[in-house]
Amino acid sequence: MWGIMPGVVVISSKFDLFFVNTLHLPPNSGMIFHIIILAVLLVAGIRFSRNSESNTRNGLMAIGALFFTGIWVVSGSAFVNILILVIVGGVTWFYLSRNRVVLSTMLTAILVIMIGYSTMAIIVIRASASTPLNEDNPSNPFTLLYFINREQYGERPLFRGPYYNAPVLDYKDGKPVYALEKGKYVITHHNLERVYDERFFTLFPRMWSDQSDHIEVYKQWGGDKGTPLQVTDQSGKKTIIKKPTFGENLKFMFKYQYSYLYFRYFMWNFAGKQNDTQGTGGAINGNWITGINFIDTPRVGTPDIPSDQKNDPSRNRYFLLPLLLGLAGLFYQVNRDNKNWWIIALLFIMTGIAIVFYLNQYPNQPRERDYAYVGSFYFFTIWIGLGVLFLFELLSKLTGENMAAPIAGILSFLAVPVVMGSQNWHDHDRSGRYLARDVAFDYLESCAPGAILFTNGDNDTFPLWYAQEVEGKRTDIRVCNLMLLNTDWYIDQMKLKTYGSDPLPVTLPTKKYYDGINNQTFIIEKTKDPVDITTVIEWVKSENKATKVQVSPTEVLDIIPTRTIRIPVDARKAIASGAVKPEDSAKIVPYIDIKLKGNSILKSQLIVLDILAHNDWKRPIYFVTGYHNDALGLEEYFQLEGLAYRFVPIKSENKSWVDYGRIDPDILYENMMKKFVWGGANDKKVDLDYNHRRTLLVVRARLNYAKLANALSHQGKNEKAIEVLDYCMKTFPLDLIPYDPYVPDLIEGYFNAGNKEKGIALTRAISSHYYEQLDYYLKQTPYIISSADYEIQSAIQYTSRAANACVAAGELDLGREINKKLEDYYAAYVGMQKGTGR
Repeated sequence: MWGIMPGVVVISSKFDLFFVNTLHLPPNSGMIFHIIILAVLLVAGIRFSRNSESNTRNGLMAIGALFFTGIWVVSGSAFVNILILVIVGGVTWFYLSRNRVVLSTMLTAILVIMIGYSTMAIIVIRASASTPLNEDNPSNPFTLLYFINREQYGERPLFRGPYYNAPVLDYKDGKPVYALEKGKYVITHHNLERVYDERFFTLFPRMWSDQSDHIEVYKQWGGDKGTPLQVTDQSGKKTIIKKPTFGENLKFMFKYQYSYLYFRYFMWNFAGKQNDTQGTGGAINGNWITGINFIDTPRVGTPDIPSDQKNDPSRNRYFLLPLLLGLAGLFYQVNRDNKNWWIIALLFIMTGIAIVFYLNQYPNQPRERDYAYVGSFYFFTIWIGLGVLFLFELLSKLTGENMAAPIAGILSFLAVPVVMGSQNWHDHDRSGRYLARDVAFDYLESCAPGAILFTNGDNDTFPLWYAQEVEGKRTDIRVCNLMLLNTDWYIDQMKLKTYGSDPLPVTLPTKKYYDGINNQTFIIEKTKDPVDITTVIEWVKSENKATKVQVSPTEVLDIIPTRTIRIPVDARKAIASGAVKPEDSAKIVPYIDIKLKGNSILKSQLIVLDILAHNDWKRPIYFVTGYHNDALGLEEYFQLEGLAYRFVPIKSENKSWVDYGRIDPDILYENMMKKFVWGGANDKKVDLDYNHRRTLLVVRARLNYAKLANALSHQGKNEKAIEVLDYCMKTFPLDLIPYDPYVPDLIEGYFNAGNKEKGIALTRAISSHYYEQLDYYLKQTPYIISSADYEIQSAIQYTSRAANACVAAGELDLGREINKKLEDYYAAYVGMQKGTGR
């Protein structure tokens, strides 16, 4: 995005810097002054261009207005921007004496654009009010520019840039970053920019992201032949790196960005859709289909699909009818109304193909991005409308106009609205679907009063914000997003009282976590012994040079002085806060040691350490999950209480990444059986799409009920355990919520509780389900089978777990029968892989 937005904000930031730091006026005063000047110059420029004969006056007004719009700010290079400004000024001066109408129209158009963009003012106004939800805090021109440019997401090259494997030769200081401190703008740091080997630069870089999972996809879609180049790394070692060729770069652009991302989405809307499961390539998920077998079978498999796929409401087939009618309208208009056809075509291209080029998206997007191109799809529907006229003229030659009109209307109505409406109605009907909201409620209900709840990202944070902000649910809990805890503005917000929750006990001053400061805090072992956690935080806060490391003549960094950080445990406070029941007091450990790995910790980890150091067991602390960097390896001290784990001073055992921590059956039963709600999960009239089904998988709903049941069985409460399992099966019925990795845990739960009948029935159900899946996939072409690797291996694995549960429960015959059949399936699968040379 260049030109007026964000150019106008760039100009505002310069004014505000002068007004605040030099004239000592309040923040945003310079921005307000700039907007007033711009409005006056635009209005005056329009009036003078229409009424005044003075070229000098008109020129000064027009060029002045264009200068203050920032339309010439298109680059980080001052030379390029000045060159653009000269060109803009020259074009304006050219029209002064030759065609003032064009000049007036141009200025009027810019004024209309500015009026439209004036709605952005609400962003600054809202942020200045310090609302509880205030992402990026765009309360002044500098933070607004950061917000508009989406700088937190990093940069992506467009016209020229490096390939993903371009060697980094050096680093240099980039543009300064400003922050308000005591009523003045101060430079907190300069953005660090990489200096790449120029040989690895290319025009239109499409293969640019250096993330390892992205690189693999680049190679899959674009190729990996490359051009070998010898490079010397920063240590002086010579090595050979294969620079992608320009052909591979374009191949990725056309095959992945244009074909898979854009054309696939286009066909979803006008040909049909396989399912709503997010696709990553291959034949199994997220493809376009038509409902015409000879077109679909080579691409997505034979039509005799398993029953769960056949009955999936998101399987939509339009038989190409909307596409064909749209193409008919396109050719009809181009032959009869060429001028207007170009207008529609330009809008279609600019909102589709051009956006693909501009976004330059990396692979493995976190979600399907079809919404980015919806404008393009809208413009194609205009041609569908014109297709009706084409059909009318075609029929009128056979039947006459009187008969052609109703026939064309009825045929078009049946071919597009009726077909699409009947195919889309159920999976687009959201009535009764409250699962996202209710899962947010369940997260909050998992926590004790006044708790701090650490969440991991957007998907498990935004619904909680909604629940508190709109529904007023559990406003005593402070939701803290660990991903955002790497940003200074969010840490500042965590230090404020919000709703009914007190500030988080963050003691680090703002200058210690400004953007660019302590993004990584390096570990320099001054001692091998454990160091008290409060001492570590005081060490980072200190300005003593002995607590730091000098990395350059001008740069001094804070450090962590040990790999073992000790959290002391005050048993009385832990019991008083409810972290530990009085009857469990003997299990309380005297201290908890955090063992740091790697060379550094992230800013979010540093802030979590600060919170743990100064909370002192006063407020309950919960983590949504473990096994991530911000959990700091504390999973042994987690206690499952619902959809979140409480941090407690009782050591337990970590068995796996899905089985860690301890369980308090009483708390877990109270929450999951009495407080939790799962809106619409067991209602046949409610459609749960892929994202909602995936949510139940991510929160491990079935697994948590199985864990509770097993804990109750371990206490000898078998009847209560069976009650929990039955409740789970009723809440998440297998005919509505697909089989997942945790169904075998329910089988084990029934066997452990002594109800072999239900365990056997569920075993037969899961084996029958996966037999159908395997029978289908293993008769497909090698391409389909390779696409279904995950599905085939999962089917064998989950069914095998069910069979092993039978064997462990003494049902040897059933277990051996299933395992024998699985061996046959696996042998067939391996044989097919060998036959294709994989």
